[in-house]
Amino acid sequence: MINQLRQFYNDDDELVIPYDPEQKELYMEATKELEEAAKYLIHHSPELRKSRDKIERKYRKKGLLLDLFGLPKGIHSNEGNFFAMVLKRFLKDKGFHVLVSEEDYFLMWQRGHHNTNDGFKIIENIFGTEKIKELLLRAPSGGDPDVFAFLDHNPKLAWFIEAKRQGEPFTKKQGMNFPYINELLRRKVEIARIVPSQQKNQEKNPMTKKQYSVSLINENNLIALKNQSDKAVHIVFPDRSSGELRICRPSMLKTTHGSSPTEWEVVGSVRDARHYVEEVVEIGCRYCGECLRHLPAQTSKK
Repeated sequence: MINQLRQFYNDDDELVIPYDPEQKELYMEATKELEEAAKYLIHHSPELRKSRDKIERKYRKKGLLLDLFGLPKGIHSNEGNFFAMVLKRFLKDKGFHVLVSEEDYFLMWQRGHHNTNDGFKIIENIFGTEKIKELLLRAPSGGDPDVFAFLDHNPKLAWFIEAKRQGEPFTKKQGMNFPYINELLRRKVEIARIVPSQQKNQEKNPMTKKQYSVSLINENNLIALKNQSDKAVHIVFPDRSSGELRICRPSMLKTTHGSSPTEWEVVGSVRDARHYVEEVVEIGCRYCGECLRHLPAQTSKK
């Protein structure tokens, strides 16, 4: 277990990381555009990197928060790469340094590409040359975990993490290779379940509490507002620079001023990220991955 992320683990000792379905749509659309552009470009080339940066900037303006996967190995518009990018964003937001397999590092896979980037050298420096040599000698080719995350160059503060959808098992090659990482590097490969933030529960009815306008919000509290159109619960918080109240998307907050109170309702206050997710799922609504990042991971109960 990654102790710094303990509050995000489920009872099966797996990380559970939500993503916004809208982000997936944007990501897959952007990746398909990059895949088309890559048909006529050489992998590892500056031209391909330039093309990716251009498409990434284009989709940033549309609201894409994730980095695009694609270098240096190639472009693959599949869910696995999307999950890896969700995991990367989540970890970076929590203060981790993150290397993505096939893009930032090669370890047991594509061993001839160890010098393509600095990722392999970073891993080697953290665990030691002799341990990495033994790993490469004993483990078959392939089966690198999706992500390598670290806080500093202490091996006890470094982790390999595999991103999987709910219920998805390891591949045969991963099942063969991950135990070598555990045995030789003394690091269990963590599993991160990447799940959509849209949580539907037909047995529970949405709360029907008294409705308020944004002007009645107490700025000293974090208040969850439920958008009546899509049942999404967002967090209202003071902007760090201006101190003004806002939601994750400023335009969303503007539309609430002067609007009918039937569009929004206060459904409670929240303490931290874990409490936010639990409360929103409990009332059968959808929580927001962007709002989640504005909350502390977990606070002690008073």
